[in-house]
Formats: sequence, C-alpha cells, structure tokens
Amino acid sequence: MGRPHQRRRLTLTALAALGAACGVAGMARAQRHWLIGTWAGRTENVRSRVNEDRTLTVARVAADGKSATGTFNAGGVVVRPKIAIDGDRISFVSGTASSGATYELTRRGNELVGIRSGHTPAGNRPSQTTISLVRQ
Repeated sequence: MGRPHQRRRLTLTALAALGAACGVAGMARAQRHWLIGTWAGRTENVRSRVNEDRTLTVARVAADGKSATGTFNAGGVVVRPKIAIDGDRISFVSGTASSGATYELTRRGNELVGIRSGHTPAGNRPSQTTISLVRQ
C-alpha cells in the first residue's frame, strides 16, 4: 500500500516542478523589451524652428518584437511614428514626405545612435545629420 502513495507523491512533485519551470519560462518571455522606455538626446546640425532636442518614448513593443508604438518629440513637435525593429536597430519616419525625416538608429548599450535623413522636395538630396539618444 505504501508504493502507490509514494508514486502519487512523486508524480505530484514532478508536476509541481514542471509547473514552476513553465512559470519561469513564461516570466522570461514577459520581460520588458530593451526598447521600452524614454530615450533623450539631440540631433546635430539640424535647422529647427524650436530646438535640436529629441525624445523617443516607447510604450509598447509588439509580441513578435518587430514593431513598437510610442511618441517622438522632435524639438517641440510630437508625433506617433510606426517604429520598425530589427535586432538592435530601429527605424521610423517623423513628419511628412515633404517636411519630415527618417531616423535609423542602432542600440549601443544605453544609447541609440544613428542618422537622421531630412525629407526634401523631389530631386533634392536629403540632408543627413547624426543623432544620439540616451536611455533615461
């Protein structure tokens, strides 16, 4: 009679351990994405009506990790860009085809560094400047 009771206890212990392991795996999947948060910095040598300050605030990353939502404050003008994620790189467009810019940034530790390409009228070469944002 002792053996069925011991097997049952062993089975319940194994199921409990498996459940705990699955819980840990689930928590690992639910960890915050590296991009979520506020990143602030400047765009160098950009002619802006307000200032060179830039702030990217990312509120949510899609479950597949390929896109994010948030706000981008481009020197006093706040937009909600569609942010594309590719590993440690992100890209997004701020503004319109005639008056905006494309941002392509790469994560380096607690920094996002890259290029801002200003949109220009057809036929003109886009202006490029460097941008650096630091996690706040």
